[in-house]
Amino acid sequence: MDKIDGCLDGPGKTTTATVISPCLNAQPGVDCSQCRVRSLSVCGALEDPELAALDKLSRHLFFKPKDTIFDQDERASVVYNITAGAVRLSKLLPDGRRQVVGFALPGDFLGLSMADQTAFCADALTPVSVCQFQRSQFSDFLDEKPHLLRRLHQLAG
Repeated sequence: MDKIDGCLDGPGKTTTATVISPCLNAQPGVDCSQCRVRSLSVCGALEDPELAALDKLSRHLFFKPKDTIFDQDERASVVYNITAGAVRLSKLLPDGRRQVVGFALPGDFLGLSMADQTAFCADALTPVSVCQFQRSQFSDFLDEKPHLLRRLHQLAG
């Protein structure tokens, strides 16, 4: 299990993510080409051989309800593809209040901001599974796959 600093109850709270393989969205032994949210997500732009290459870059994580996926103002070194569950996106305000800025659902992609730090917190509302990618590796992969970048732009719009 990986320790993750959380923001659900404020900075300093530690939650634990469970590394899973294969992805909870797929059946054991089934690859990314069979993922149930593929058509909704950025991965829908990729052919099976490209998916296999992307899968080699991924880490499949599971978060329990109330776990923090990432914290506001932490170093933005990874990106996430939500494959199951619901995620609350919020900002901690200077007076200690939390402002909900959105929700992420299966197929949503988080962390592609150009900033070096995350602008908000992401907390699991339900059991959540994600595919996590190192930002630098994912960026290199995007450079090789312009159709994937176009898909990201479509989903962001």
